[in-house]
Amino acid sequence: MKKTAKILVMALAAAAAMASGQVQQKVGWSTGYYAGWAQSSYPPSKINWKSYTHMCHFSITPDGGGGGVKMDMGLSDQSCKAFVAEAHKNNVKAIICVGGAGTGGNFQTVSGNAGTRATYIKNIIAFMQKYGYDGVDMDWEEIGGKEANYQLLHKELRTELDKISPRPILTVAMANYIANACGPIHSVFDQMNNMTYWTPASKLGNDFSALISKGVPKTKMGVGIGFDYEEGNPEIDCSPEAVKSKCDYALANGYGGVMVWAIEKDFKKYKAEPSHDMLYKYVPLPGSVGLLAGPSFRGAAQEMLSMTISGNASMNQAVICYLVPSAAAVSGSFISLGLYGTDGRAVKTLVSGKSKPGSYAITLGQGGNAMRPGTYIVKLSAGSSVQAARTLILE
Repeated sequence: MKKTAKILVMALAAAAAMASGQVQQKVGWSTGYYAGWAQSSYPPSKINWKSYTHMCHFSITPDGGGGGVKMDMGLSDQSCKAFVAEAHKNNVKAIICVGGAGTGGNFQTVSGNAGTRATYIKNIIAFMQKYGYDGVDMDWEEIGGKEANYQLLHKELRTELDKISPRPILTVAMANYIANACGPIHSVFDQMNNMTYWTPASKLGNDFSALISKGVPKTKMGVGIGFDYEEGNPEIDCSPEAVKSKCDYALANGYGGVMVWAIEKDFKKYKAEPSHDMLYKYVPLPGSVGLLAGPSFRGAAQEMLSMTISGNASMNQAVICYLVPSAAAVSGSFISLGLYGTDGRAVKTLVSGKSKPGSYAITLGQGGNAMRPGTYIVKLSAGSSVQAARTLILE
């Protein structure tokens, strides 16, 4: 049976480039934002789903100070149902966005005490589950000196989401200027997407500097692509050239993925979708972005070990590339790389022993590494504390 590698959660471009003959390098994720107000002219059935792995539905907002939530930005019962149905039909993760620019004051209020936070979190999760969303995206932009409350809200939300199976995704829209709030709790997020809508790829370094200084791994962050050329401060990325530049930047600099705000503006500007056509070239195959197989593979310092899995276009093989850095926590450690079933059982050991710092590649499908079709967890560890894991599907 033909084997095709469909993959993954986060990509490291430098390691991926080692695999000769592989398809064009792909970003780890492509997350879009679809606002409720766009649905009349750009219904869910019209979305360019093939260009995305995740789609955030914008948005629900805090309803006063008691911890309630309300549909906002044009959302309705009917539109939420239609959005989730279309996303799932197209193998895209549907995520409900909470907040948005201008809602920071309400966030500050509901996060101010433990009881209200708990109520708010309960209501967010109830909304997510009612409509069948796959996760939550948080968009609290005006912090107002409430960094401690910001961190408590997101950590407590992550704790509650982790009680649900399958484990929901938690993403966040953020920027360099809120690094003090989101940076110290980067481990609670699956994606941290930077709103770099007004910065060309050639000048993006400064937009990530504070986040990196707070210890946020590049592999956790997405590069923001802004399509909203009509707003008062026009965003600059609604063109194939700009999309290519930012995707190339993400790959060349080891960022986890890309994010697009105002997906409907591409069609509005061109009466076609050339920016999406370019984005599609960088997007993993449908259904390839999975979750880790349970909390036992979470919480590790993923910035210490990096791993990506890709397909070999000419030989229908899966290529596992991994990077062992020279960091003291890893260098000289006992490196273990193995395949596990989704039930946690060991299936095959690929590497076991001390490894010098460097880049390595293992090809499944060659010699003793032939595998049956199925779903596997690829687990990479150094010693007992540093781990990374990815989902691999072979068909």
